[in-house]
Amino acid sequence: MSVISRYLRRARRYTFIFWVQWAVCLILESSSKRTAENNLREMPIKMWVPFDTTHSPYYELGYAYNILSCIIVSWHVAVTDTLFFVIVIQMTAQFELLGHSLRTRGLDYEGIQGEK
Repeated sequence: MSVISRYLRRARRYTFIFWVQWAVCLILESSSKRTAENNLREMPIKMWVPFDTTHSPYYELGYAYNILSCIIVSWHVAVTDTLFFVIVIQMTAQFELLGHSLRTRGLDYEGIQGEK
C-alpha cells in the first residue's frame, strides 16, 4: 500500500504542476498584444471568425470567441496529456510491485514450509 500511495501522491503533485503550467500559458497567450505603436485591434490567437473584428462590438465578440475556443481546445489537450501521464505513473507503480513480488517470491514459500 505504501508504494501505491507514494505513486498516487507523485501523480497528484505532477498533475497539479502541469495544470498550473497550463493555466499560466493560457493566461499569457490570451493577453492582448496591442502596443503603443500599433493600436490595431488584434486577436490574441489568429483564427477565422465570420465577421470583421477591427471594430466594436465585433472585436469584443471575436475576442470572447477566441478566448472560449482557446480554453476548450487547450482543456481537452491538457486532460488527454494528464490522463496518459497518470497512466504511465500507475504502470510504473505496478512494475515496482511486480518486481518486489518477483524478488520475494521464494521467501514466502520458505516461510510456509518452515511452519509446517
